[in-house]
Amino acid sequence: MANHTAVPARRLEGRTAIITGAGSGIGRASVERFLAEGANVVAVDIDGAAAEATVAAADAGERAVAVTVDVTDAAAVQRSVDLALERFGSLDVYYNNAGLPQVAALVEDVDDETWRRAIDVNLTAIFLAARIVVPIMKRQASGVILVTASMSGIRPRPQLCAYTAAKGGAVVLARQLAIELAEFGIRVNSVNPVSTDTPMLSQFGSGDHTTAKATPIGRLGRADEIAAAAAFLASDDASFITGSALQVDGGRGI
Repeated sequence: MANHTAVPARRLEGRTAIITGAGSGIGRASVERFLAEGANVVAVDIDGAAAEATVAAADAGERAVAVTVDVTDAAAVQRSVDLALERFGSLDVYYNNAGLPQVAALVEDVDDETWRRAIDVNLTAIFLAARIVVPIMKRQASGVILVTASMSGIRPRPQLCAYTAAKGGAVVLARQLAIELAEFGIRVNSVNPVSTDTPMLSQFGSGDHTTAKATPIGRLGRADEIAAAAAFLASDDASFITGSALQVDGGRGI
């Protein structure tokens, strides 16, 4: 997919970011964007080969490294954090972007495993990461935690109960962390995309939520547009923004 979003000055020069779900879609676009703005990046994905491909395509030399991580495994998340600190000396941004879709289904047809996995990946993983990175950021007296939530977590759609519950929880957890951590110089924000043209979209099944009808603007979102919003929130241009749920939604939230 072509990147149509202009890249501004290198606002993230010298900072280190971990980006989860980096193997495709919004994660891959975010790795590209953060590197373009000067950051060092640890690209995390449960599919290690996909993360490696993202890093190889970015061609950023020593400023990017890929690692295989299941974000629901606290020990694996810890290893990615340790790698960031060892390789780059700091951890300035942790971007919880990894997510799991839900095939559209009536609530009575959603099994326990679908529910639990959606909550684990889309919500619990944010808590696990925060528990690990917050002490580091407190010692630095600075840091940014970002979350890819969803407009579905604010304005639910039918037949996505597990997904919307998890994403709604992600929005509120980000706000709670923002309140708790503001005094330590740590900002926490979520980005709320509408249906975005990524490989994950087809996994939601059919329906208007997967087509251009999803937005008043009349098209799907692009991964690079979400990445641009995340880079803004990670930068000093957003230094007075915390607890925000930034809607990148083509007007869906109106």
